[in-house]
Amino acid sequence: MLCSVIGACPVHAGPAVDIRLVKTDTATAAFIRKALDEGRFTAAEIEDRTDQLIKGGKVSELARFRQAAVTSGERYEFSKDTAEVEAADGVMLPVGITLEIEPNLGPEGLVELRFAFNRQLPVRKNRIEVDQTISGAMLKENAWEIMGTWGDASESMMLMAHFSGHDAKGARYDLSDSLREITCEGELILCDANDLKTFARATPATRVKAVAWLRERGDPVATSGLRFLAGRMSSQKDVLDWIHDTKDGWHTTPLGLEIELLGQVGPFGELVELDVNASWSPRDLPKPPEPPFAEFRHAETVPAGATLVIEAKARTEKGKVPVLFLTPHVRTFREGDAEATERINPKPGVITRTWYFVHPSFMRKLNEAGGAKANPDPGVFSPPTLEALLKAVGMPFPAGTQALFYASVCKVFLSHDSKGHAQFQAILDQHGTAIQERKTE
Repeated sequence: MLCSVIGACPVHAGPAVDIRLVKTDTATAAFIRKALDEGRFTAAEIEDRTDQLIKGGKVSELARFRQAAVTSGERYEFSKDTAEVEAADGVMLPVGITLEIEPNLGPEGLVELRFAFNRQLPVRKNRIEVDQTISGAMLKENAWEIMGTWGDASESMMLMAHFSGHDAKGARYDLSDSLREITCEGELILCDANDLKTFARATPATRVKAVAWLRERGDPVATSGLRFLAGRMSSQKDVLDWIHDTKDGWHTTPLGLEIELLGQVGPFGELVELDVNASWSPRDLPKPPEPPFAEFRHAETVPAGATLVIEAKARTEKGKVPVLFLTPHVRTFREGDAEATERINPKPGVITRTWYFVHPSFMRKLNEAGGAKANPDPGVFSPPTLEALLKAVGMPFPAGTQALFYASVCKVFLSHDSKGHAQFQAILDQHGTAIQERKTE
């Protein structure tokens, strides 16, 4: 089901989602984020204070959408100020704001909101400003929350959502959907090469102060904030699309910051595995660069709340070094196991089912070991399954056996015979990805 702007769909009593897109200065944006994080205000108070900031000129509201007939699993589409403009001679491009949402009602008043947001604004001839996020977020019933942010050192744009009227008792929920969410704060900063050498000498005990020191000495270029569900790829961009003529016709070069993130939360919510793929080109270049100007590719497991400092892998040799600061925070929810763990000594050939707690880097390390064989034609949104990865490293799966990875609890459900369980345990030990079982939250 697709619904466009407000009024295009009939209004019914029941669950509803409100979405606002606002722009403000960085100080006001920080105030709004802090108010939401601390939970000191009700949803009505947050909306009232935001309206007051808009009336006072501190905040500009770019768009507001409301869908008052939300059914779990249905898709809705909104649009505002959509049109086509001539971006270059004879080249017409769409502009405006479009938003697609798919709410899934979960237990305890939770709502998983998958969304695709796109805002395109003509700046001048041959330049289109683009802000885009494709992700998913977990919303609490009757609370305003931020789904994504973009900006630089002077201003911030925020996409906010609020869900109300959700009857948790009658909600359906697919176990394969994740109930763990990562909020990742990002900053792109230009740092002096000598400062980076000094930073590299920091010890684990001094690293937090060293990160703050490096951040203060650098020149901020862009900021971002992205909420996404564990085990799912999310992407965000804040760029200028530069349309220019080449010998092969018109070509578009993105100038700005683009980020793709894949996050995995450990079984107890203490560790976060981030797989980062990002690129950046200065927005004020006199001409399009040979892409990429700076490229970031990194994967690492860090404690929740710790900051990853990622130096650009590909960049120009002169000038300051582009550095990406990413700080993941985790929100976890109470969950029950789908089945009780079976710990017995089976006879050879007898298939038994067992849960295994695994380190958040488990899928990445397994992919590094056999990913090419498991998925010879990889795609960003179609990673190989756990079973395919295990087959690629030599583990057989005869009829009646199965392996499933649950991103929501960072656990593997293995249905296999005694040899298969022993082989799987050996794979965990080989990659150092086993985690000792203990009571979950």
